[in-house]
Amino acid sequence: MIDKLLKQVDEQEKRLMQIVSETVKKTVSEMGLPTKDDMEKILKRLDDIEKKNS
Repeated sequence: MIDKLLKQVDEQEKRLMQIVSETVKKTVSEMGLPTKDDMEKILKRLDDIEKKNS
């Protein structure tokens, strides 16, 4: 019985984490904030520009 309860808690925790993650992504998008991928692309472009100007 304890194992069953622990499994249910684990499943609920995973579901909650998915909901939180989706909510955060949606909020970031709605606020127009750059994502990690956006920042990595910008940094790569800056690095390329610096290399060209060196």
